[in-house]
Amino acid sequence: MEYTIVTNPVWADAEHTIINCIVDFVDVGTVPFTANPLDTGNSSSKQIFDECVAGDYGPVAEYVL
Repeated sequence: MEYTIVTNPVWADAEHTIINCIVDFVDVGTVPFTANPLDTGNSSSKQIFDECVAGDYGPVAEYVL
């Protein structure tokens, strides 16, 4: 899925394996999204996760229980 911007990345777990964020998808609009590098159902998920980890959208906030 094509997207234009990702905001508010935050670790969704203490192990730092998934990231919650807000994504503006071209065909869907702006939605909450969980980026998972192991997600095979959404081709953007791993890419968004990798970009967040690389700091492309600012620092990933720490997980808070």
